Amino acid sequence: MAMQSLRSLLQASVTEKPTEIESCLELLEMWLDSRNGHEQERAMWCATCVLGFTVNVNNFQAFAEYFTRSQLRDLVLEAIEGLTDSKAKLSLAAAQLMKAVMEERGRDMTKVEDIVDGVLEQFNSSLEARTEEETLQAMCSLALSNTIAVVPVLLSKPLPWDSSTLALWKAFGTQRNTSLKVVQLLTRFLEKTPSREDTVDMDAQPVVEREPVRISATSALGHMLSRDRKYKPGATMKRELYTFLLPLLLNMQEGNSEMVKACGGALAEWAELTGWASLTRSLRHTTLSDPPQVLQDTCVYLVSESLNVHPGDRTVGSVDRGGR
Repeated sequence: MAMQSLRSLLQASVTEKPTEIESCLELLEMWLDSRNGHEQERAMWCATCVLGFTVNVNNFQAFAEYFTRSQLRDLVLEAIEGLTDSKAKLSLAAAQLMKAVMEERGRDMTKVEDIVDGVLEQFNSSLEARTEEETLQAMCSLALSNTIAVVPVLLSKPLPWDSSTLALWKAFGTQRNTSLKVVQLLTRFLEKTPSREDTVDMDAQPVVEREPVRISATSALGHMLSRDRKYKPGATMKRELYTFLLPLLLNMQEGNSEMVKACGGALAEWAELTGWASLTRSLRHTTLSDPPQVLQDTCVYLVSESLNVHPGDRTVGSVDRGGR
């Protein structure tokens, strides 16, 4: 009861005197740094309430700058807990707070794995539609600024993915900048012989380059591409789409049924997104149990269209040599 009264008091203060928000945060600063656990927890709760009511003001960045990296992490974790609040306005405020922090300070976020897992766990509950949408946008911002940390966490989840994991992959496909960075990293996971620099990056992550990860990466591409249709791919995205075509076709030749299925789905979405109507029709009539036929149809189409984009001839030549 006392905490609810304090919440109401804070909301009234922020609403009536928005110019005092900065002063409130300054007063809380010493308690945020307290070595007493319960004092720090209550101060973080108060800060979350204050910022939760001010996430839509133009100078939110000024407020976010008051927090250290560890405080930002704790603030976001508190917001994640609030996503399932029984009061719709409060759960929405928690999601909006998280979104605002990710947009302004996402690059400074620590323990990204805990944040991703926390959001996935909350998604297993029934969130309000607006709360879920704001949370997905927040995660898109996190994936944009921390791609190398977010993607491996999701790839480590066992297939078939639950609705929560699928929701994140699909959301990444709706944001142009996020989609580009995630596709670039997934392409590196698909390659059998990544560059030395890429290998170093991957070895530092929770999951490393191996077949299950490549299957997951391929599946993720398919789900993302299904949402990429919401906007017309620019020149940069088109280059990335053609870049991952080669490893996609090469992986299809392995004969692993799970890989073939993932590659077939991603290839179908790729053909749809790039506007290759005849290839799309061909894939619909070709059974995925016959990978050589899929490869042949794709290569025939590439040649017939005289494709002259990256990787171009390298794609056709490499697949032809690989299939011999």
